[in-house]
Amino acid sequence: MLFVHPATGIEVAKGKFDSLVADADIRRIESELSFVQVKASMSTRARMQQVKNEICANRRQIAYSRLEAVAGAENPYSLIQIFGRGHLIVKAGAAMYVTHCSPVDVLPRTGTNCTEEIPVRWNNTDLFVDPISFVIQSAGTISRCNDIAPSRFQIAGRWYCMFPEMRECGAPEELPVQAVKIDEGKTTGLGLGRSIYTQDQIQAFVDFQDAHQVRRAYLAETAEIAYAGRGPNGEWGHGLGGLASASVVSLVGSHLIPLYAVFGPAAVIIIFSLFLVGVIRLVATLIIRVITIIRVRGFGLWVLAAIWGTAFQIALT
Repeated sequence: MLFVHPATGIEVAKGKFDSLVADADIRRIESELSFVQVKASMSTRARMQQVKNEICANRRQIAYSRLEAVAGAENPYSLIQIFGRGHLIVKAGAAMYVTHCSPVDVLPRTGTNCTEEIPVRWNNTDLFVDPISFVIQSAGTISRCNDIAPSRFQIAGRWYCMFPEMRECGAPEELPVQAVKIDEGKTTGLGLGRSIYTQDQIQAFVDFQDAHQVRRAYLAETAEIAYAGRGPNGEWGHGLGGLASASVVSLVGSHLIPLYAVFGPAAVIIIFSLFLVGVIRLVATLIIRVITIIRVRGFGLWVLAAIWGTAFQIALT
């Protein structure tokens, strides 16, 4: 059975419902979507432009850094990534001149000293090759020979060490790209208080390091001495210190004056004193002879006989 009870407190909606959205709402939604799309596109384009600008600025900065390295420190390897090996950089004023060298075949040779360059022979001439740029030069940079850190060169795919004779040795480790932990422990003193190198080898290595570290100090001191000894017209001085000047004087004196090796700098004073005594004796002898000839034979051409002892004796007879 169905019972129906009227409820006056409940209201029922009446009318016709429209399920379509108004045109204004559609346009508003489309506008918002278009704005979001344009904004995203412009943001992406701006970021890409910013990335391109950063890349361009970095490339320009790298180029400036390379030019500054060449102009300031005169680093011959600053442009090796651009021009490759076999080129020479020369600075003249505000310009850098890059010279491409012609390739030639050379033969390694044994040098008399340990050098930073590879000693070679080309066209019956002893030359040196830069181990990094492969440029041939007429002189090499001499370094101390040692067994711990010898000069290493890669020739025809193999590594050689200079002692100064060339010996085949192991290849050095390559520069790590990823971060590695560095062991700061002493590697030359491990193993029951002894090293794999002798004391003479370690001392030679210490002298080698010290010789490399004092090059800048030597150049600075030499430049200061040469600047302080400039002439009135701006000519540079000799650039030698007190010890170097004394060594040069000693070498020259030993070659020119035999007594210098015995008496040292006093040899010059001794020789000058003997020379002065000889001159005084010669002048006194001539005066006495001239007076004697004039008293015996009078004044005449025979007075010239006073110069020679034998003629003086004949003039008196």
